[in-house]
Order: sequence, then structure tokens, then C-alpha cells
Amino acid sequence: MPTKDEVNKTLQQAVERAGVSLQALSLECGRSPAYLSQFIQRGSPRVLPEHIRRHLAHRLQVAEALLAVDIPPTLLPISLRSTTMIERATDTDLTIDEINSVASAGGGSTLESHAVLGQWRVPLSAIPVRPSINPSLLKIIQVTGDSMAPTIGSGARVLVDLGDRRPSPAGVFVLWDGVGIVMKRIEAVPGPQALLRIISDNPVYAPYERAAEETQIFGRVVATWQWL
Repeated sequence: MPTKDEVNKTLQQAVERAGVSLQALSLECGRSPAYLSQFIQRGSPRVLPEHIRRHLAHRLQVAEALLAVDIPPTLLPISLRSTTMIERATDTDLTIDEINSVASAGGGSTLESHAVLGQWRVPLSAIPVRPSINPSLLKIIQVTGDSMAPTIGSGARVLVDLGDRRPSPAGVFVLWDGVGIVMKRIEAVPGPQALLRIISDNPVYAPYERAAEETQIFGRVVATWQWL
């Protein structure tokens, strides 16, 4: 993910190309005229909310990922949270890649092909139980945006099972929704058409529907690190 300085540069260059003012864009986003100027000059807010990033990306014709600031967490992850856990008779750790989920965003891409940012050693006793889980298909990604708050906050890291791409049962998935790579709750919509209902846990963001053929599900979120 880009640094704050890189986001500032991208935003300023895009504004110049589009021939619009920061004040006008701020008003389009439903904020005060000084909102974007304060973001660039004072770092307030620290990150642009997801719905504002999406509007700016569409309006300025830039990738949304280039407007998402990477803010390193100040605390180490202290636990891996899951609804179902199992104790195993071995202390062997599993090495899991953390990948850049916003790199090469686009339809037809796969998370497996994205850049590896680092590796985490996770005790096998902390891996959630799934009947068909394949440890080699587990990946870690960092969340940006507040659309899944309070369930999963911006900056948290989640464990994604790339082997589970069917939205039945419903759950939280990483997917390409036709616009970008997002992490949302997905439900299959009953009816003759293959539709997916894409839901944010944050009530600020309205649910929306997409034809299944217009989306690409990368994997199911099976656990998160809880940040305090």
C-alpha cells in the first residue's frame, strides 16, 4: 500500500489533470470545502473513508488502491480469533504468506499471484477447523477501509481460505465486485438469476447486488487478528 506522501502526490496530480479544485471535490464527497486540503496538508483524517476513495477514484480516473494510506499498526496482533478452534498434538508452526491484496486489482486476477509482503508463523493449534481446509491455500491480507467495522476494522489482518470460494453458506469473502477488490459479507439471492448480495457490516454503506458472472470470489475470511 502507498505511503501518505504517495497518496498526496497521486491525489494532487489527478486533481490537476481533471481540472477541478480540492474544494469542489470535497463538496462532491459531502464534506466541508476544506476536507481534502486538510487531508493533504494536515493528515486529517488519517485515511480517506472507503466511500470517499471510491468516489474520487471514479471521478479522477485513478485506481482506488492508490488512495489508501498504509498506516502500520501500533500494537502486535495478540490472538487469532475464530468461532471454531482445535487443539492439535503438535507444536509445529505453519508459515503463511501475507499478500498485497490491492496489487494488480482487476477482474481475472488471483490473490495467489499478488506480491508477497512477508510471512507469518502461526501455531497449528490456532488454525480454524474446516473439513476441507488446505493449509497451503491460506493467505493473510491487511484490511483497509471501515466498511466492515465494527466486525473487522481498518488495519486488521485476516486469514483467507483461497480454497473456499462458494458463497454457501453465506459469510465474509474477499472478492472482485466489478470495481475493485473488496472484503464484504456475501449472500446468494434466491431467484432465477445468479445474483450476489454484497453487504458491509458498517451501516453507513448500503448493500448492493451484482450478477455472479460479474464478480470473482477469491476466498472466504475464516479468522481475524483482534487489535486492541
